[in-house]
Amino acid sequence: MKQRFSALDVRAIVTAFQQRLVGLRLQGIYDVNAKTFLLKFTKPDCKELVIVESGIRIHTTDFTRDKSITPSSFCMKLRKHLKARRLTGVRQLGMDRVIDFEFAVAAGAHAEGTYHIMCEFYASGNVILTDYQYNILALLRVVHIEDEKAFAVGMKYELEGSRSIEPVDRVQLVEYLKKAAPKDTLKRMLAMFGTYGPALSEHVILRAGLTPSLKVATALDIDPQSPQISALVEAYRDAFDI
Repeated sequence: MKQRFSALDVRAIVTAFQQRLVGLRLQGIYDVNAKTFLLKFTKPDCKELVIVESGIRIHTTDFTRDKSITPSSFCMKLRKHLKARRLTGVRQLGMDRVIDFEFAVAAGAHAEGTYHIMCEFYASGNVILTDYQYNILALLRVVHIEDEKAFAVGMKYELEGSRSIEPVDRVQLVEYLKKAAPKDTLKRMLAMFGTYGPALSEHVILRAGLTPSLKVATALDIDPQSPQISALVEAYRDAFDI
């Protein structure tokens, strides 16, 4: 089992959740331990269990887990606002390791009464409950940055800072690769190019039929119209559509 989710893992699991969970009701929220929760989604003749380990992983499971006898105050807060609510949407914030579970009212996602669970899978992670305007109502842990509270009850969960991916421009790609040092591999260079991240960049390399350990300065034809560059550009197009 993977020890920590990448942005590409998050993208894959969000796609699966959109197909399997949207439209189901959240009938149960349970503590497994201080950082792990079990969510039970149901509809007639269908049950889906989702395990959420803050900062580490999230996935469906066929196995029940031992649950805390006494629910935590955070778990109680989630139950108060979300029990029996229908899941209306699941999305990844840009290419960040953050999943937004949306529980919208009939009037729409921007109407009062809508709630969100934000699950973060980077650094120490977090699970955050917000209202329809992304004002924080409860969270697993308060986050401090330079002695200031970055995430706390009453503050707004900022969406604008999320990394979004953009289509790759052939000329920009070539100009970037020209900067490679003699020992720089294609994997190392592309991991720092744009906002695709290491996992998706390696996928691009393999999709293009190239080797991640290829030395850019000596083994890659960086002519803008070369077959290798064309293959990379095409692979980036595929990655953008994932």
